[in-house]
Amino acid sequence: MGENRDKSNPKYDIAPAGLPQGAKMAQGVRIVQGLSGAQIVTKPWGRETILSQNAEYTFKKIEIKAGFETSLQYHRRKSETIIFVSGHARVVFEDESGKLCFQDLEPGSIFETRPPAIHRVVAVTDISYYEASTPDPDGLDVIRLRDSFQRKDGRLENEYK
Repeated sequence: MGENRDKSNPKYDIAPAGLPQGAKMAQGVRIVQGLSGAQIVTKPWGRETILSQNAEYTFKKIEIKAGFETSLQYHRRKSETIIFVSGHARVVFEDESGKLCFQDLEPGSIFETRPPAIHRVVAVTDISYYEASTPDPDGLDVIRLRDSFQRKDGRLENEYK
């Protein structure tokens, strides 16, 4: 399919139609109907649903059960942006003097981390949030400082079933 980026092209003034039977979407477009094809990763504190993963970013839905927490961790390369959508969360991080502190967050709150920020998410109630991050395809960029389940650094293959 040829590239046509002419802003004056009248084809962009026509109302869009449904995708014709047998036609294919243009390269760079992906639609997933429902979550049946999404990868679900079971964690001891809940689960991650990987909604999209490519060379530019990873997008996940994360659910944590009340009273549980993620590892106290940092990343060498990975940056994360999180938006909380349900429940009451507490995020733990270092302040500028290097002391651990926390902030309680409600739905609609956004939390961002950049390497090598130390952080953890605690579920005061059942929580869910969406996370967009730079990719970490091999999972080796998770450095766990403390973990309630004694998990080691990096991706844990037994969680990816």
